[in-house]
Amino acid sequence: MKLVIFDFDGTLGDTRHTIVTTMQMTIAEMGLSDRSDDDCASKIGLPLDGCFRALYPDEREETIQRCADVYRRIFQENLLTLKPQVFPGVRETLSALKAQGLTLTIASSRWHRSLSELTRDLGIDQYFSYLVGADDVEKAKPHPGPVLKTLSAMGVDSSEALVVGDMNVDILMGVHAGARTCGVTYGNGTKKELEEAGADYIINSIDELLAIALLHNEESDGNETDPMGRAIADYHRTGTADRLRVFSPMFDEDEIPLSTLFRSYADMPAVEREALDMVKGRTLDVGAGAGCHSLVLQQRGIDVTAIDISPLSVEVMKERGVKKAYVQDFFTLGHQQTSVMSGQRYDTILMLMNGIGMVGTLARLPEFFRQLDRLLAPDGQLLCDSSDISYVYETEEGFIEYPEDMAYFGELNYQMQYKDTIGKPFPWLYIDAETLRQIAEANGYAVEIVAEGEHYEYLARVIKGQ
Repeated sequence: MKLVIFDFDGTLGDTRHTIVTTMQMTIAEMGLSDRSDDDCASKIGLPLDGCFRALYPDEREETIQRCADVYRRIFQENLLTLKPQVFPGVRETLSALKAQGLTLTIASSRWHRSLSELTRDLGIDQYFSYLVGADDVEKAKPHPGPVLKTLSAMGVDSSEALVVGDMNVDILMGVHAGARTCGVTYGNGTKKELEEAGADYIINSIDELLAIALLHNEESDGNETDPMGRAIADYHRTGTADRLRVFSPMFDEDEIPLSTLFRSYADMPAVEREALDMVKGRTLDVGAGAGCHSLVLQQRGIDVTAIDISPLSVEVMKERGVKKAYVQDFFTLGHQQTSVMSGQRYDTILMLMNGIGMVGTLARLPEFFRQLDRLLAPDGQLLCDSSDISYVYETEEGFIEYPEDMAYFGELNYQMQYKDTIGKPFPWLYIDAETLRQIAEANGYAVEIVAEGEHYEYLARVIKGQ
């Protein structure tokens, strides 16, 4: 995929209140019969004359055109007091899509000048390479003209484009042009309307586009750098997968059995089952992978949100039925006020399968605990597991001897490979229970070891200190 063509109103810009208010003021000034706010909102996405023609099919064409002119005048006046905003996550998602090398454009039913001014005023104009307004084409949505004009200008085939919109006319426009389509449910249309129009994808928040984009880039790019996600996707969709290889300077080459990422509660080790049984309240599953823990909790009626930095893994979680799964780095969660999860606090934060290892180093643990301060609810808990790998350095005489140049024995570096996809090297932390307890206490937290396994692993419950 090379190109994403966005609708504007109801997809990027939250303009419903401004538009509906302007339509009602136009109707009043024109002396036309009343229409409800829902009636007006249902016409968003159509060109202006089409909106009023749909609302007043028996009116003369001259009246319809006057309505459109009056609307434009009032809309410009209303922008001073009813300024639209972008939807949560729009700026971050546009930035991430650009970082993936995608070209971004807009095809809107509003006039080009209005579209250009709004994108500039909202501070998102720098993300877009091309804009098409209703006055730039002979036939507007749902005719494919706006998409075809964009494809021609960008030199891109329809098979390499994705059309994103909130109304059935957006989806139909993309379908008629031969492009893939994605409907968004947070705008003005309904999920049923988007499905009936033939949307290939339907998403509930704009950041879900990242997984879709990466999924399709992975189809055409063998150098994609998400080996874990690619392996998970293959196993989920085919029931089999090649080896997910793991490399470290400290150990011989290893591999991760993909089936362990899809196991049921009954097949999980005792430490993980204990953790799931201790979960309470609103829960954040960090590094959720294929979603096996989230699915167990969801089946128990727990309000669980799953996050992972792998877009392909998040896509698989959604396909498996995880209701709330997002591409999200734990350390940036809550820092961006426009995030779909901004302001949320959790009764339980879950980090399993050596999940606290994602902290990487002991030096980053203070930052980790500050993030817990932001995310844990009062009386909240962190449930995490790790392993004490000091046994690796045990001599034949039973003594532990560490290399002299080693900072901390549990700080390792890994790299993964799946088929021809090679990930970037990353740090990983195995922390012994006593070191975790000491650093936690220094940062205002208390640690309780609630379970220990047969292979030096343990489960810790971490709470705010009294």
